[in-house]
Amino acid sequence: VMHKDGLMPMVRQKVKEQMAGYIRTKELEDLEMPEWMVTDREELPEYTDYGDNADRLRNIGQVFPVIFFLVAALISLTTMTRMVEEQRTQIGTLKALGYKKSAIAAKYICYAFFATLLGSVLGMLIGEKIIPYIIITAYGIMYHNVANTISINYQPGFALIASTASVVCTVGATLFASGKELQETPASLMRPPAP
Repeated sequence: VMHKDGLMPMVRQKVKEQMAGYIRTKELEDLEMPEWMVTDREELPEYTDYGDNADRLRNIGQVFPVIFFLVAALISLTTMTRMVEEQRTQIGTLKALGYKKSAIAAKYICYAFFATLLGSVLGMLIGEKIIPYIIITAYGIMYHNVANTISINYQPGFALIASTASVVCTVGATLFASGKELQETPASLMRPPAP
């Protein structure tokens, strides 16, 4: 007869350990041989998503300026046409006093030129830093260290192209608007336009 604190609990423990070891060994023997996969960074979703986002931004950067300049040309044409039409009486008076068409048109062309030049300089100094900073900060939320690793430099070549396109759009719209009005006689310019 075994004592209750004697050999029996130790035997039970030993049998349990051997049975657990046998079960583990049997499970390992039943496992299939694993298949190894080696991938490079081109196949990582995070890496390809980053590249896809960069491509999207590049495409937007190529299309946006064209749309922007078309809208700016339409706004310039509308604004200058309205300004010239509102000053029909002054244009008629100046023509009646003997001012040349070129001198009258120069007033509006200079206004458009200097306003565009001021906007181009401000856009170059402020816009080339602020808009890219906002976009980079927004992408920095998804990708760590993007805002810390990208520097924003001024691009004088692009700024010159954009400024030239702006001046051409605005001055061209002004020439169109003032040229139409300057073709009329002073007497018809001093009368209100026909509805």
